[in-house]
Amino acid sequence: MPRSLSPAVAQLVLVRSHSLIVKTHVLILLALLVVPLFCVTAYVREIIAVDSALDAVASFDYAAGRADYTANHPFVPFSHRHGTLLVLSALSLGAAVAYGSQRTNFAQMVRQVVNPDPAYFRPVGMICYWALMRLFGLNSAPYHWLAWLLHTANTALAYFLLRHFTKSHAGAAVGAMLFASQAVFADLYWDFGTIFELV
Repeated sequence: MPRSLSPAVAQLVLVRSHSLIVKTHVLILLALLVVPLFCVTAYVREIIAVDSALDAVASFDYAAGRADYTANHPFVPFSHRHGTLLVLSALSLGAAVAYGSQRTNFAQMVRQVVNPDPAYFRPVGMICYWALMRLFGLNSAPYHWLAWLLHTANTALAYFLLRHFTKSHAGAAVGAMLFASQAVFADLYWDFGTIFELV
């Protein structure tokens, strides 16, 4: 925490939902581990299947994923067939490099999952807390109003993105309503110590 913040603001910032932090870190760990691992195993399994098909004097049908003895199928590179997996793997590994998890050993990663007070500084959320503290002190109503305002803005953004991708006003409205009314996020919108998840 920066030294310029008062203990009251520091206490306010550190009031966070432990289960939400654990869930977020577990999802990040899964994304960093599962997607590249799935891509590698799919590639290895396919190499083994193609090799066994060629050993059996057959060609490999990439669409069906099996050996074919009746036709000669052309070779299709792995990157053409599984481009999405490769892009997701590259994004996952890029995020790991960008956010420094490659310098973190396994014990530190586990500690970050179970520790409700991560040591990194998030300036946008801290600026929100700093401004609210300067303007309203410890009055909780403005903190709640800001959380609901951010939730409303996020819901509007979800609606516009869904409308853009689905080209349907009704579908976008249903998707935005589902996004707005998620019961699992109720703690986010009421507990003003979780402003970082809304920003």
